[in-house]
Amino acid sequence: MLARSGDNVTQQGAFAFKEYLYHATARVKTNQLAWDLTEIVKGGVYWSVRKVIRVVYTWRVSAENHMEFVAAWKQATTSIRETVRGARGSVMLRSRDNPERITTIARWDSVEDWQSFFQGDVPEKMNKMHELARRISVEAYDEIDDFTL
Repeated sequence: MLARSGDNVTQQGAFAFKEYLYHATARVKTNQLAWDLTEIVKGGVYWSVRKVIRVVYTWRVSAENHMEFVAAWKQATTSIRETVRGARGSVMLRSRDNPERITTIARWDSVEDWQSFFQGDVPEKMNKMHELARRISVEAYDEIDDFTL
């Protein structure tokens, strides 16, 4: 989907200029859904829009495996973000009522990027996490909006 005049476009990021390549990230709100807009200019203007998703994983992690699981998650998240197309990172949360219940929320450029990574039951980059914990659920959500700083 391409941005049209009249769409609500607001700047959400920094600008970079290198070797005549101009890259800007903006938030486009269309039909109540949030879209990331990427503009690349090099001898012309090209627009691409992708629908951002969040993937919510719920885990059961025993107290004795907690620290090792956190380390495995950090390593996996860093590796995925640096090497997998469309991966934007993840956040980890621990339940205050049940400390063995961990939720990780990953951000992806598109459901297609995530599905390409998440082929099969356990992606290779997440093997260590699966050795240390039991995944209870995984579910993808469309990102409607994000007002976090």
